[in-house]
Amino acid sequence: MLALGDFSRDRSAHADHIGVGLEREARALARAERAVDLEPGSDVALANLSTLYLNNGLIEKGLEAANLLLAQSGDESLRAIAAAMLTMMSATLDGDIAASVAQLQNLARQQNEDGDTHFEGITYLNLSEEQRAIGEFAASLESAQRSIRLLESSS
Repeated sequence: MLALGDFSRDRSAHADHIGVGLEREARALARAERAVDLEPGSDVALANLSTLYLNNGLIEKGLEAANLLLAQSGDESLRAIAAAMLTMMSATLDGDIAASVAQLQNLARQQNEDGDTHFEGITYLNLSEEQRAIGEFAASLESAQRSIRLLESSS
């Protein structure tokens, strides 16, 4: 039987863990923003910043960073990633997750053809989240497993 004191201690430890995670996210965002400030023309810095904004629910800022990446990048692969991020962020606002799933599937196919294993792994991770959000649980699990295999082989 769980005593009330144990519950309070567990709850406090959980709150501390969440606090550490939030601090880590805040530091990551600050570093990513600083990287863009130091090198505004860096496609990689903008892609990282846009991803961090998306992951932290800062959709308007994420849209701004992804639009800037789409406009300034000469790298077709990064432009495709920016377009997919824009669709994913828009889906959080308009609910059209199916469009995001289709775009991510196409992006993953293209990355596979291009041999971009690392980016393909990230795309499958994002695809897994979108599939889970629309209740495609078997497909989500398959995409997550594929993401793990790809990222393990490329990192």
